[in-house]
Amino acid sequence: MDKVAYHISRDCVMTRAGKINLVVGLLIGVLPAPGAFGQEQPAAVVDCYKAVLADGKEIAGAVLDGWKDLQRPPTLTGVNIFDPNNPVRMLWDVRRKPNLNGPFIEFTNGDVLACQIKQYLPADPGSGLPARLNVELAPPLITYRNAQQILVRADRVRRIVQTDSPVEDYQVGTIIYKNGTRKQVNSLKMTADGIQALDADSVITAQYEDLAEVHLSCESPEEGSTRDLTGLCPSPQSLVVRFATADGGIMTFRHAMMSRGEYYGFPNLRGNVPFMAIQPAWALSAVKVPVESICIISCRQANEMLASLLNIRTVSEKSYTGMLMRWRRNCNVRGQMLESGNIVTNLGIGVHSFSQVAIEMPKSARSFSCLAGLDRSAGSGGCVEARIYKDQASGEPIWKSGYIRGGDKLIRVGPIDVEGAKQIILECDYGHNGRPAGAEPFDIRDEFDWILPVVTVDPAKLPKPDLQQLLPQIAGWKVEKLPEKLDFAAAWNEQGGFWDTTMTMPAGQPLTLSRQITASKKLGVFELRLARPAAAKNWDHSVVLKVNDKPVAEITNLFRPDYPRNQHTEGTMGFVPLDPYFGVKTDLNLTIQRVPSAGNDNSGITICRLALTALGDDEKDETGDQSTVVPLNSLIRTYSKNGSGDIRKDRNYNNSLIRIHGVAYSTGLGVYPLSVAKFDLGMKYKTFISDIGIDDMTGGNYSAVFEVWADDVKLYESGNVRGGMAAKRVSVDVAGKQELKLVVKGGDTGNNGSYACWAGPRLIKDPDAAKRIASNSGKTPDKVVKAGYYMGIGGVNFGPKDDSSLFENLQPEMAERL
Repeated sequence: MDKVAYHISRDCVMTRAGKINLVVGLLIGVLPAPGAFGQEQPAAVVDCYKAVLADGKEIAGAVLDGWKDLQRPPTLTGVNIFDPNNPVRMLWDVRRKPNLNGPFIEFTNGDVLACQIKQYLPADPGSGLPARLNVELAPPLITYRNAQQILVRADRVRRIVQTDSPVEDYQVGTIIYKNGTRKQVNSLKMTADGIQALDADSVITAQYEDLAEVHLSCESPEEGSTRDLTGLCPSPQSLVVRFATADGGIMTFRHAMMSRGEYYGFPNLRGNVPFMAIQPAWALSAVKVPVESICIISCRQANEMLASLLNIRTVSEKSYTGMLMRWRRNCNVRGQMLESGNIVTNLGIGVHSFSQVAIEMPKSARSFSCLAGLDRSAGSGGCVEARIYKDQASGEPIWKSGYIRGGDKLIRVGPIDVEGAKQIILECDYGHNGRPAGAEPFDIRDEFDWILPVVTVDPAKLPKPDLQQLLPQIAGWKVEKLPEKLDFAAAWNEQGGFWDTTMTMPAGQPLTLSRQITASKKLGVFELRLARPAAAKNWDHSVVLKVNDKPVAEITNLFRPDYPRNQHTEGTMGFVPLDPYFGVKTDLNLTIQRVPSAGNDNSGITICRLALTALGDDEKDETGDQSTVVPLNSLIRTYSKNGSGDIRKDRNYNNSLIRIHGVAYSTGLGVYPLSVAKFDLGMKYKTFISDIGIDDMTGGNYSAVFEVWADDVKLYESGNVRGGMAAKRVSVDVAGKQELKLVVKGGDTGNNGSYACWAGPRLIKDPDAAKRIASNSGKTPDKVVKAGYYMGIGGVNFGPKDDSSLFENLQPEMAERL
C-alpha cells in the first residue's frame, strides 16, 4: 500500500495504513458508548425564551411580554429586546426550531420566504417598480392589506425551490427538473411563465410548475447584505433585525420600519393574534408576521454585517481519522442548529477540524467579532485550537484561542482589527499535540462553531445609491436642474401598505426634468402622480408641466382635506393628452419645487408615477369607420352595484387614469368585485367591444373574472385575469339585444384589491337596427328595463341600487330625460 501523507496540525504526519489501525483502536476503546453522541438530555424546561445581549449578558424568561401593547417595547425579564444601545444579539424560543420546507425563495441577503410563484412581471419605469415576482405567501403570513399574494424584487432572488425540500446548495446556472433531470446553463432569465436559458447548444424554456430548483445569477452576498444597511429608512441608525419563523422563513428588516398590532384572521390561527408588520429590502410591500410563528430574533447595529452571509470559500479541510465533515453555513456540520454553550442560533459557520475557511471582507470592513466553541453535538468530547489569520493562513495569527474542549464556556472573540484585509481565514486545528490530560486525541468529535460572526463596517465607505436608483421613475428624462441638497427617506403609505421613497429639497430650488419625444399613439399621454406623507401638514410644492415651452398643467399648494390623516395626501395632474402634437417633435419640461411660503414643514414628496403612456382607446370600428362607434359611457347606466364604493366613470377604482399593462385609456369603468353595471341597448347595436384587465395601480397583483350578459344570457366569461397581464380584448355580438350587463367577480385571489377595469368600452351601431325594432314592434319585450338614479361620491350614478326600484319611482324631471 502506498504511503500518503495526511497533515494533522503543523507537524503531524500519518500513513494510510496507520490510519486504519488507529480507527479500529478508536472504535474499540476510545469512542463513547452508543447513544452518547449528540446533545445530552436537557433538564426540564422552565424558561421558554433565552437570549444573549450585545454586551454578552445572558437572560431567560417564561414570557416575552409587550407584543400587544403598542405603547411599550417587547421585553424579556424587563429588558427591552430592541434597546438601540444593547439589543439582543440572539433570542430564541427553546420549545421550537425552524423547519424549512418548500416551496420557497432564497434571497441574496440570506433571507428565505416560503411561497409559491404565480407570475413574473417586467419592470415598470413609470411607477419605479423593478422586475418582480408575484408570489403567494405560505400561511400564516399575509400582506399588510390582508391578502395572500405579495410582490418581491426579481433582482434579489438567488434561488427558487419548487419542491418540499432543496436538492443541493446554490450553484449559479443550475436547473433541476421535478423529474430529476439536471442542467447547467450559461445564462438564465425569468419570464412570465417560467425560465429561459441558454446552454452550449440550444435555448431552453421551462414553466415553473415543471421545475424543482433554479439557481439564478444575481448580486453577490456582500451586495445583498449591504442593501440591508443602505436601504432607505426613516431612522438610518435603527437596528437591523432578523426573524426566523417556524416554517424556516428568514426576514431581515430595519426596526424603524416595523409596526405592531393585533389581527383576527391569520390563516391557520385563531383569536386576536399579535403581529409584526415588516418590509425586507426584497419586498415591495409589508408582510404581517404572527408573533407566535417567530422562533428566533437577532439584532445588530446599522454598521454591522453578518459574516456568515458573505462570500466564504474552503482553503483546506482534512481529517485525521477519515471521517471528513465539510463546513456548513448557518448550521453545524450535521446540518442542525448551531448549539454551543448556552446559545442556540442559525447564524454562524459549523466546521470540523482540520478546517480553514476564508471569508471575503468588504472594502468597508473595520473589525470582526464572534463567539466560538465546540458544538453541543460533541458532548464533553473534542479538543481543538482555533486561530484567525489576515489575508494568508501563515505567520502569526491575529487571534488564537488555546485549547478548547467540549462543555467549555463560549469564548468571546474580538473585536479584531481587519481594516484593509481582503479576507480573513478562520482555522480550527486538531487539539492533539500537547493536549490537556484526558482530552480526546486527533479529530474525534471536533465539531466546532463560529457563532454570530459579525463584521463592523465604516458607513462612510458603503456604496451610496445614485439618483437613478432612488428615483427610477425619471428613467428617460434629462436632469436640467438639481437642488443643492436633495435628501431621500422612507415614509409609510398606509393606504398602499408599503414604504414609499420621499425626497426633500430646500424651498425655491427646483428639480427640473426635460425630455424630447415624437408624440404618437404609443406616447400619447403624460401622466404624473405625486403624494405627501401622512405627517405632512399641507401641500407645499409647486409642479408645472410645459409642452414646447408653454405651461399646460400645474399643481400649486394643493391639499386634499378629504384624505384620512393616516394616508398619503395625493396631488395629481392625472393625465395630459398629447394628441395635438402627434407626429411632431415635442419638448416636455417638468419642474417640481418646494414653495418659499411652505414654512418649516418639509415632510418630503413622493413621485408615485411619472410616465409617457400609450393610448389604448380605439375610436373606429373594424372597418375603420369612426361614425359607427358609440362610447359605452355615453349611454345611461340603468343599474349600478359595486363591491366597495361606486363604479368610477372613465377612471380606475382609485379615481385615477385607467392603465392596464402600461397602456392608458381615457374612457372606461373602474370597478371593485363584486360589481354589476347595466345599460339599455334598445336593439340599436350589433357589437360590444372592450379591453379588460387589472389596473396597474395594484402593482401587478390580484385578479378578477369578467362576464358579459345580454338579456339575462351570459355571452362571455374571461376566466381568471391577473394583474400585470396585458389587456384582453372582448368582442361580443349583441345584435337584437335590449339590455347589456357587465359583471366582475373576484378571481383566484378573492375580491380584496382587485381594481378591475372595462377599458375603452364601446358599441358598434347595427345598420339593421331599424328593421329589428320594426319587426319587434307591438311584441311584449322579454325584459323590461328598469331605471332610476342615486347620488354617489363619484357623482351621479344612474340606476337603482337593487332591482326593487321601478321606473315610476323616478323624479318627474329625470323620467322625462329617460
